[in-house]
Amino acid sequence: KNYLNIFDFDKGIDIFKALLNSLTIMFFKTLGTVVSSFICAYSLSRIKFFGRKFLFSFGMMTIMLPGIVTTISLYSLYYNINWIGTLYPLIVPAWFGGGMMTIFLEMQFIKSISNTMDEAAIIDGANHLQIAFGIYLPLIIPVIIYVAITTAIGSWNDFMAPLTYITKGSYDYYTLPLAFYYKYQNAGGVDP
Repeated sequence: KNYLNIFDFDKGIDIFKALLNSLTIMFFKTLGTVVSSFICAYSLSRIKFFGRKFLFSFGMMTIMLPGIVTTISLYSLYYNINWIGTLYPLIVPAWFGGGMMTIFLEMQFIKSISNTMDEAAIIDGANHLQIAFGIYLPLIIPVIIYVAITTAIGSWNDFMAPLTYITKGSYDYYTLPLAFYYKYQNAGGVDP
């Protein structure tokens, strides 16, 4: 009876829709993190531009801030652009760098690769986009796999962000842990 109780649509909560939302968030967050962190890591480690060291230093300083410190300011930002109660706050930020730790990890891996490959590719007429995706991306596949797996697991297990940004009553946007939380919040658990 308890197993069947999960699939009851009481309180308007659809577990299958919540599962689909969790999988959607996990897929797009992982994809965004992998793509954007690779582009940022390549740019900061191989392209020389003004302010590159400052950007890297500023990004490394953000690692020292606990996530809970930025929650109120992020909530205010998402509220002002009408993203509260949607999936956007859970997906879109991953497409803007994916986190400094993943960028740093990929940067260190890229820096361990010899510059002679860049020079040879430039002599052959390749631009930075061709060098990044043609030479470096295949070489850092192990790090990309690690970033993808840890991002997917972190997204799947995330409870605090959906609880913060998806309002109670937004049934179409519940993630799986949030759906279970609201479904059994006042029920006192499942029947013995």
